[in-house]
Amino acid sequence: MYIRKFAILTSIAVATFSACGGQSGKNDSNIDATAADSIVVTVADGDSIRHTSDYIRQRIDSFYKHKDDDFGCSTYFRQLSVKADSICEAQGYIWTDGDHWINGQDKDEEWWYKLQKLSQVTDSTAVAEMLIHNFEDATIFLHLVYERGDWYVDDFRFELFDGKKKHMLSEKKRTLEFLAEQDAL
Repeated sequence: MYIRKFAILTSIAVATFSACGGQSGKNDSNIDATAADSIVVTVADGDSIRHTSDYIRQRIDSFYKHKDDDFGCSTYFRQLSVKADSICEAQGYIWTDGDHWINGQDKDEEWWYKLQKLSQVTDSTAVAEMLIHNFEDATIFLHLVYERGDWYVDDFRFELFDGKKKHMLSEKKRTLEFLAEQDAL
């Protein structure tokens, strides 16, 4: 049984290695969200199925089905959020006044999302470019990390336009800056 399982895994690894043009480890390719389900990165622990564009797309769909940080966010991102929330609760003010999953405070009856593109896919990170419609269209970037055997959102980056140029707002960076300010007080 062990030899048969090893032979199957070896065959998959060889096929994957050949299909990727002999590359292993990190892969900085862009993956169109409509691309066929193909192995993106060879993973040593045999967890290659979770590194396919189709699987990552399904995982992102599950994030938006639940819209819950405990379900969809990385351990570190959740720890930062909990710490910021507890400071705000103790001081009596609101830290965030919107929901990063829906991209707003209120949810449009015609709210929807679409995965535009996956990029920067490695064995432990990926970026999903999302189009979110909540009263208007907005581009959101989900920075994903692979931990605890699955993909989780480690940062939400929002594209903002101030009338002159676009800016990127990192929720994780903003939270870290807030926590640093609180430590300085």
